[in-house]
Amino acid sequence: MGVLRFLIAAGVSASALFAMSAPADYVQSLKTYLSDKQFAVNGKFYMYDFNHDGKIARNDWLYIDTASGAAYRLMGKTPTQNDAFGWLPLQSLPTDLDITNPSGYFIFINFPKDQELYGTNAFSWVYVTNGATYKLMGADENHNFDYLDENGDGRADALSGITYSLSGNSILFRYSQAASVPEGTQTKVSCSDEQSVNYGGALFYSKVESWYQGDIVYNCKNDAMYTWSLSVPSITITQIVKTMDVDIRFDNNRAAGTVTIDYKAGSVHNKGTYNGTYFDCYEYYIPPLPQTISQSEHDKLEELMEWEGDGPCDPTFIRTTCPSWYYDDLDSCDINGHEKPNPVEQARSLDADIKTNWNVTDSDGKSHKVYVHDIYKIQ
Repeated sequence: MGVLRFLIAAGVSASALFAMSAPADYVQSLKTYLSDKQFAVNGKFYMYDFNHDGKIARNDWLYIDTASGAAYRLMGKTPTQNDAFGWLPLQSLPTDLDITNPSGYFIFINFPKDQELYGTNAFSWVYVTNGATYKLMGADENHNFDYLDENGDGRADALSGITYSLSGNSILFRYSQAASVPEGTQTKVSCSDEQSVNYGGALFYSKVESWYQGDIVYNCKNDAMYTWSLSVPSITITQIVKTMDVDIRFDNNRAAGTVTIDYKAGSVHNKGTYNGTYFDCYEYYIPPLPQTISQSEHDKLEELMEWEGDGPCDPTFIRTTCPSWYYDDLDSCDINGHEKPNPVEQARSLDADIKTNWNVTDSDGKSHKVYVHDIYKIQ
């Protein structure tokens, strides 16, 4: 994959948010209950690589109780009926844990309807992270956190209309109900997320800001169960024009430019500079469109939306006008179609800024738009 089509895979993975739906009156009552109330922050949650193997497993999370300072490891011991998440007390904190940057905060809210509907307030907690608030609903059969699915799509949702402000170990919630949108009006939905993780002395940082408009839904959250989804039962996509403005610095190198991808034509236009050397060239592939995708085919939708061609190693590749040095210096595939290490993925330091626009047309002539701005750093 060429550097101008590079999407960093730093090995950072967050736990998926499993979902559980609730009655509509429960959701509305919950938001009203939280509105303008101040609660104590009961604990701080940290992503921590206990095994120092560069991977975040489901038990690589650490919880610190703010009142006592006691620390616990998630799934550190076998869960039980009375300890659904297997919290293991720690004798001391890891010396390399950055306690100033928690991944999120847990707050006990003692919401009356939890006791009323479910017979217990044991899961009457909310988890707040990166501007979003998630309501804990219980534990699934595999002892994962089960969070509220507000819209019934099978995915955990941040509580819509809920914002918060933190002050020390206190948090204040606000509820602002969005004004109704006239039927048939296409709204723009925004999303943002940020993550910073230390591994073996290296800082991995990522930030994403995005919006979508239409029936193709983009969820930018690191812990999203599905990044891409549809708000309609199915769609037949007839054209996608995708543009990427890229500026990547890795080790002592820099690549910057623009990629324009015409899915219907199967063409990828790479234009920019690499360490001061200019390039302006095309790659041609068997076109991936049209395609019909159902609402349940999240992987198929993701593969299509993220399609950028993989150079001469791609089985749909036809020809290129790009010079051989382009593939030698910037790609994981050489001009002859042989796989090799990607210099960007092998880099020890990275600073990447990627802005991507998708303009999608379906068989009914409707337009769908998605914009994503990614920032990645390894230092």
